[in-house]
Amino acid sequence: LRLPAMSINKTLIADGDDCITGTGIVCGNMVFNVTITNTGNATLSQVSLVDSYNATAFAFTSANPAPGSVNNATGTLSWGDLTNDTALAPGASATVLVYMKSVTEYPANTTMNTATASAYDQGHTVSAFASAQSGPLQGRVCGSIDPIYIALAVAIIAMLLLLTLILLRRRKRKEEA
Repeated sequence: LRLPAMSINKTLIADGDDCITGTGIVCGNMVFNVTITNTGNATLSQVSLVDSYNATAFAFTSANPAPGSVNNATGTLSWGDLTNDTALAPGASATVLVYMKSVTEYPANTTMNTATASAYDQGHTVSAFASAQSGPLQGRVCGSIDPIYIALAVAIIAMLLLLTLILLRRRKRKEEA
């Protein structure tokens, strides 16, 4: 009895100093690992993948293997056949790494990255869906600093300078007395 089936798993994984496994850091690079596995007992052909992301929160930078098409406006990446005209045997997997950069603030714990895979078994479509939650990501756009933090830093420096001047005057008065 032929039982074609597949699963897809999408997770946010570590990326050097910019990410911690399971969470991302706004202003950093993020890597999503998409693994498609043939969980059935039939060989699957033409394994395709569509990866969708929030284009206002992420910027696509690259993928391995590279997608066949990229639409940055809609946040859609497509791979026509990850098996390169071969097949995905039972138990075998195909993996894609998708590299993104966060570009803006967005609500924490918001699912922003989904993947859908499909394949064929003797002319019948087999499909699977997965989503990766971006984790508690709230912060600032890469390369920019919120003006409130700049103002706070300037105020702290000014207060330290003022305190230094006061202490120097007190010291000078003690020496004169």
